[in-house]
Amino acid sequence: KPPINEKLAVEPILRWTFDGSHGDAATSVGGMLAGGARIEAGKLTLPDTKSVYKSDPIPKKLAEKTLETWVTLDRLEQRGGSAFTIQTLNGVTFDGIVFGERVPNRWMAGSDGFARTQDVVAADEIAADVLPVQLVVTYAANGDVTLYRNGKLIGGPYRPAAVPQGFDPDGWQAVFGLRHDGSNTYLQGTIDEARLYDR
Repeated sequence: KPPINEKLAVEPILRWTFDGSHGDAATSVGGMLAGGARIEAGKLTLPDTKSVYKSDPIPKKLAEKTLETWVTLDRLEQRGGSAFTIQTLNGVTFDGIVFGERVPNRWMAGSDGFARTQDVVAADEIAADVLPVQLVVTYAANGDVTLYRNGKLIGGPYRPAAVPQGFDPDGWQAVFGLRHDGSNTYLQGTIDEARLYDR
């Protein structure tokens, strides 16, 4: 787990540490566990095909953004769940770090109707079922989407649109496990931490 007291070059606007501290977005923003999901020992555990954690609505405007998470998968054969999603409250519009949806064993930047998705990751995931891996997806102001794993570029940048998808204050939330509301695919595994940046 990343150290809580580390000095970050860029501070996230929200940080889900799942440790119950004041700075933990699971505490400060609040949220709901469902389907067997649980927070224990400083981690979010998603044990089955209905496990999900949804934050309460977030009172910030968001467009240009970076999603970052540390995740361990229960198994590599699973398809289509999300380690970290930002979605409108009805789930119609979303961006997320999705595993194995279109190509087995590969990460992608999931999105509504694949509007901001391309199959650009060239290598299979081989270790996330053994130890936590860090996944990062950036959404730049010019529309570029880029994917990183453990600090190394694995996909992109590619430009599906002129600008990133925007989200209005109190009109969106963070979701862990479920790809987005309206889908029926869930990620089984453990989330050590997640961070959201507005750049």
